[in-house]
Amino acid sequence: MCMGGQGEKGLGLLLPADDHTPDAMGQLQGILQALQLDIARDALLFVVPAQEKVAVAHLARQHRLSHLLLFGLSTSECGLVFPLPLNKPILFQERAILRAPSLPALLKEKQEGGKVLRLALWQALQQMFPKS
Repeated sequence: MCMGGQGEKGLGLLLPADDHTPDAMGQLQGILQALQLDIARDALLFVVPAQEKVAVAHLARQHRLSHLLLFGLSTSECGLVFPLPLNKPILFQERAILRAPSLPALLKEKQEGGKVLRLALWQALQQMFPKS
């Protein structure tokens, strides 16, 4: 499930296996660059196989993750038993968690010239990673 990265900033990125495509990864790279984060150095990437669930809390403890970005995953797929709306960061067990739209949905919106999803995500990410 862990596809790599060094995780130096304690950032965990989770996405469904179906979304792990070159185009989607390019989209993710752009999102992280806007936050001045490097996917290979600062994050750990977890690709969740179809029909599998992941225990996000356990994963965060095991890898010492302080921030979790869940792209295109439902709360039940992440082992969370409470509602977590899209683009609304929360603090849970001393970890910041954000459930975001899928990377393909963000990419499609960008290609179509829209920005509703991307703007909402950007605002949520700015809350989660404030400039110091």
